[in-house]
Amino acid sequence: MEDSNLITGVSFPGKSETQLKENLFYVEKEHEKFAFEQDWLNLRSEVVRSEISANEAMKSLLKLEIELLKFKKLQEDFPDEKGFITDLQEIEWQARLKFKNEQINKLRANVRLLKRDMKDLEAKLHRHGFDSVEKTIFTRN
Repeated sequence: MEDSNLITGVSFPGKSETQLKENLFYVEKEHEKFAFEQDWLNLRSEVVRSEISANEAMKSLLKLEIELLKFKKLQEDFPDEKGFITDLQEIEWQARLKFKNEQINKLRANVRLLKRDMKDLEAKLHRHGFDSVEKTIFTRN
């Protein structure tokens, strides 16, 4: 047995130093690829969670607007000229709508920031010689 094998306790029969260095290069590239993939997956997950939050807020706003529209329709058809929705209730409805709109704007801004970060990561991947999927992997039939 060679002295170098005694020191490391590992034997690489038939492999030259050049071949081992090539193998090391390949393993390092694979490691880099998996690290980038993990970064991509983590950021994509954040984008999706943010999109879901913005979508849920929009859904909530639309439901609130539908409810308000129904009450306004009832108000118009109400026989008493005063109606049954007070000015204070109308102000409360409008405040809720305004709050929901502000919430949606903040959530959408967060989505835009995360998508910008995703574009930066995509550029970094391409600079390192990797291809990737920039958008969702799902499409609607």
